[in-house]
Amino acid sequence: MAAKFQPEKSTGTCVKTCGIQCIPQLAPPMIAACFAVCMIGCKFGPSQVVYNCTKDCAKAIVHSNLGVDPESVRHHVDKCYESCQRKF
Repeated sequence: MAAKFQPEKSTGTCVKTCGIQCIPQLAPPMIAACFAVCMIGCKFGPSQVVYNCTKDCAKAIVHSNLGVDPESVRHHVDKCYESCQRKF
C-alpha cells in the first residue's frame, strides 16, 4: 500500500486490488487478515499511522491463533481498526 491513502469509491476496484495483494498469503486466516486490512486502507483511506497500527494488531491476533476462522479474523480486524482510530 502507498504511504498516503486515497479513499476509493468502487468496492469492486478495492476487492480486485486487495485480492491480488493478499492471495499469496499461505494460510486462510492470513489471507482474511490481509484482505480486511487492505479493504480498510482502500475504502476509508486512514492515516498511515492508523493503517500500520491496524495491520500490526491484525497480524498479532492471527499469529497468536492460526486456527481462527476467516470471519472471526474480519471481526478482530474491525476491532483493531476501531481501537487504532481512537488511539491516534
